[in-house]
Amino acid sequence: MPGIRLYPSYHRYPLTDADFVKLLTLAASQRLIVQIALSMEDPRTQIPWMMAMPADPGPLAPIVAKLHPLKLVLLNGAHWAGNNEPDVVALCKAENVYFDMAKNEGIGGLESLLAATSPNRVVFGSHYPFFYFESALLKVCEADLTGGLKAALTEGNARRLLLSL
Repeated sequence: MPGIRLYPSYHRYPLTDADFVKLLTLAASQRLIVQIALSMEDPRTQIPWMMAMPADPGPLAPIVAKLHPLKLVLLNGAHWAGNNEPDVVALCKAENVYFDMAKNEGIGGLESLLAATSPNRVVFGSHYPFFYFESALLKVCEADLTGGLKAALTEGNARRLLLSL
């Protein structure tokens, strides 16, 4: 993949850090996809003195608004979709921001993610090996998706993202 993956929670930097913003700017100028893992593990399962809390994506909204060529994929952040904070809503509507469905849970969770963001910007994700791969497949199978939407989610959206570079 022509891009980079970042782990701000593990590396302990805020999404407002000047060096982080500079990195996003450089990635955009090089036409790289930037994946940001907003979370990796449920905080309830982590050792208290080694916790990596989920990153709040809100601070990304003004940065993304200024970096139109940036192609950003938020990983493991589906739990933020549906949040009514203005910055999160703006991020969910930004055309250059994609969301993976890996940690999207609950009945109708995938449909909620698609409604909060866009059916054109949600990509398949499994968070394997932390989660069972089959769990992600079952989410797609149980969702009430048309054939075209199912194909976009499992392949088409990611293909279009790659071809947009």
